[in-house]
Amino acid sequence: MKGHIRERSPGHWAIVLDIGEIDPKTGKKKRKWHSFTGTKREAQNECSRLITALT
Repeated sequence: MKGHIRERSPGHWAIVLDIGEIDPKTGKKKRKWHSFTGTKREAQNECSRLITALT
């Protein structure tokens, strides 16, 4: 499983996790989005925590 972060506005981050499955109807990858407020380093740590929790 992979994931990345994206800054939505200063101090607010979107954490996007690629689940790895492909939707049979659309052919697109499934993703889970999470909101996070804090620093970039904290968002990266939260992304890592979510990835390990979902695997």
